[in-house]
Amino acid sequence: MLNSKLKKKGGVVMVKTITFFIVFMLCSSFVQAGVRQPSAGGGQMVAKLQVMMRQVTKERDDFKTENAKLKAELDKLSKQNTKLEAKAEKTSQKLVGQQGSNRKLQAR
Repeated sequence: MLNSKLKKKGGVVMVKTITFFIVFMLCSSFVQAGVRQPSAGGGQMVAKLQVMMRQVTKERDDFKTENAKLKAELDKLSKQNTKLEAKAEKTSQKLVGQQGSNRKLQAR
């Protein structure tokens, strides 16, 4: 269950990253097209595209921050999972020992 939640979070980050790159590529192609074909409203178009680029850059930075937080959380949960697995193994071994002891008592 824990792994499926982590995979879902990783998938969300991946989808966001892919979306960012698609938007970035579209914006960069618009900027290049605007520079190649100057017209009367070209200055407005360039200003609009610069605003779009700032927004995309901000989103990218936000995604990087979120990704770093998720990585930290993943590390924390991985360590917690390792501890819990070790504890479960220890408890299982203890239970096996007690079952053996119980069989000896029943045999008497």
